[in-house]
Amino acid sequence: MPWEAWLTLTVVALCVGLLASNRYPPDVVMLGGLTLLLLAGVITPADALSGLSNEGMVTVAVLYVVVFGLQETGGTARVSQALLRRPRSLARAQLRLMAPVFVPKRVPEQHASGGDVHPGGAGLGQAA
Repeated sequence: MPWEAWLTLTVVALCVGLLASNRYPPDVVMLGGLTLLLLAGVITPADALSGLSNEGMVTVAVLYVVVFGLQETGGTARVSQALLRRPRSLARAQLRLMAPVFVPKRVPEQHASGGDVHPGGAGLGQAA
């Protein structure tokens, strides 16, 4: 058996052992195993990313890393404290949380013409 096969079996056994121990989160264990195989040259970067359905999945994964970093550094606490301050009621707290998300989302919908929203929509407003 070639050395790549032995290394792969060792990495799989190591990952299974670490997953069974519950000492590390599963995503860290699996990403660590993938990284070991990638750095050793057993798999190519294309093979490593082929399990993801599209680039959107990679983007979401990167955003999870960014959010984790923000949480660890206290960035999310600062933003939420500045946004919420001390609301007097539940309704005010909800309004302060919804407004930054609701307002930017509604603006593009109100300003788009029918031809911009619907594919092939050129001439939607024209009389037949």
